[in-house]
Amino acid sequence: MKTGEDLQMTGYPRKVREIAWDPTSRYLATGGADVSCVWDCSGEGPAGTEPIQLEAHKDYINCLAYQHQGAYLASGGDDGLVALWQPSQQRGALSLAKHAAPVSQLAWSADDQRLAVGTAQGAVLLYAV
Repeated sequence: MKTGEDLQMTGYPRKVREIAWDPTSRYLATGGADVSCVWDCSGEGPAGTEPIQLEAHKDYINCLAYQHQGAYLASGGDDGLVALWQPSQQRGALSLAKHAAPVSQLAWSADDQRLAVGTAQGAVLLYAV
């Protein structure tokens, strides 16, 4: 990516709107479907490679958030689901939480010990990790 050329990511049913870097800047998580794709940007970068695909959501993903210093990635979607992942270690979700409304926002606390979840109905919920 040092060249400034576009990275072509195909196969998404809509434009990629959600992106999040892991704290090492090696992995880039992207949304644009009901599956999060995590691209390994080390070495020559992700061009021509297959991403890690994280599958748990039943509808579009609205938000992605990596911990500031940890390895966890949270995803939230229109299906009201929040999923917690450790993409560099395993493919399955570590934890799932279902909400009555679509998830609109995710934010990790500065110490990475709590995850704030905002919903389309205006609720804010806090989870300890």
